Amino acid sequence: WRAGTDAAALEDLLAYWEHEFDWRRAENELNQFAHYQVDVEDVDLHFIHEPSPDPRAIPLLIVHGWPGSVYEFHKLIPLLKSDAEHPFHIVAPSLPGYAWSKIRDGRGHNVNSAARLFRKLMVDVLGYEQFAVQGGDWGALVVRAMGVEYPSEVVALHTNMPLGMPIKGARGLYHGALVLRDLAAPWLSLDEEDQHSVSRLKEYLAAGSSYMFLNATKPEMLGVALNDSPVALASWILEKCHNWTDREQTPLSKDQILTNISIYWFTQSIASSCRFYLETLPLLESVQRSPSDGKYCSVPTGVASFPREVLPTPKQWVALAYNLKHWQRFRAGGHFAAWENPSALKADIALFFHHVLDWDQCRSEARLRQPRQGPTDSIVPVKSLTAAAIASGVLLFAIRARI
Repeated sequence: WRAGTDAAALEDLLAYWEHEFDWRRAENELNQFAHYQVDVEDVDLHFIHEPSPDPRAIPLLIVHGWPGSVYEFHKLIPLLKSDAEHPFHIVAPSLPGYAWSKIRDGRGHNVNSAARLFRKLMVDVLGYEQFAVQGGDWGALVVRAMGVEYPSEVVALHTNMPLGMPIKGARGLYHGALVLRDLAAPWLSLDEEDQHSVSRLKEYLAAGSSYMFLNATKPEMLGVALNDSPVALASWILEKCHNWTDREQTPLSKDQILTNISIYWFTQSIASSCRFYLETLPLLESVQRSPSDGKYCSVPTGVASFPREVLPTPKQWVALAYNLKHWQRFRAGGHFAAWENPSALKADIALFFHHVLDWDQCRSEARLRQPRQGPTDSIVPVKSLTAAAIASGVLLFAIRARI
């Protein structure tokens, strides 16, 4: 698995796909939800909409990532629906270019366009003037962009993959110095779990992120091959389902993995989903940075932290980039939280939006919010900034000298 998909595991999955997998059962599982399509900016936007009859219900947009689909929520949505004490109106769209959200042209469809499309879906199509958002993987970046760009409509944000993204200004300089210090010497200021997060982050960047650079530079080269061969497609997705999950505590079944693979195969959407990376990550000169990059997210934010997340972020990094109100660590689960540990994620979503926050008060406060560069208390003491910068420089020099 360290060099890629294990051949024996792939052969076993392919044999099961050919002889035992029941697509009709998977189809019925998907059809328990109400599916819709609407034309938004020339995108045939697919979404699940499960409204609650309860007048207290909070409109909740949940967003998946790659290489996932709305199928990731097949257990989370029923759990949310069945909780009468914590009602939600649930909206789960497919990202542009993913599964049934068909796009005319792959160019320009990225995190920022998805944020804009989903805002139009919630406000203009469904009539939810204010709403909550939740996401992981690309979904985490999309809902963060929505919080930055539409803070009067996005009342609060929950994520299972927070990113301590660098922000602009003096606070951003301090943030950058803090990140450098913690990467170089995590034992100086991080607790044991955050030290583990930094270790996993380094491991991912060094040995697990090659797919990202390929998707962000030459997605069509890969996409044509994956759309042509179900074996290649299964191999590509299986490796992520293996390496990004908590296999010991919350393993995905063959049926779950193959349902997701089958969605990509039947919709022939793997190429357009890979292109989402090229259109979002500014690795090429032709790609423009998202307007939300470098901006503080003023929307009240809750985090569910799972131990096998491949892009884990220490809490203090996140607190500099988000208006952090809630942080809950779990003992089981990985990158695909809604898929792997839906009961834990559901419990944290309900806790955050219905108990940690006063929803009515947050709605009133949201109406007064405007997009801005950073929080009102964003000025960092010069002594703190200087100390962090000097410490980072010294540590990095020492590490390079030892190398």
